[in-house]
Amino acid sequence: MARHFIPEPLAALPWRVLLALMLLVAFAAAVLYSAAGGAMYPYAAPHVMRFVLFLLMAVAISYAPPELVRWAAYPLYGALIVFANPSLAAVCALDCSRIRRAAGPT
Repeated sequence: MARHFIPEPLAALPWRVLLALMLLVAFAAAVLYSAAGGAMYPYAAPHVMRFVLFLLMAVAISYAPPELVRWAAYPLYGALIVFANPSLAAVCALDCSRIRRAAGPT
């Protein structure tokens, strides 16, 4: 009877790919650290934090059913484009104010 110390969901992850990706991110962080003159900020620390955040999001999404991901992908992508882009948000705000002015006083 073998004892398994790693839970099955963690053992099922593609560790070879993740290890290669982590080595690449570590190398990039070292380059950014060097470019900043030996300081973690403003380049290396945010780079590593973004990697960890998106890695956790990818692992969480891997547990979602594929139908849910397919259903939510396009609406979430559209919302990201509209709300994450300040110039598009400004155009939407200006367009709304133009429509309100054209409608006249209420």
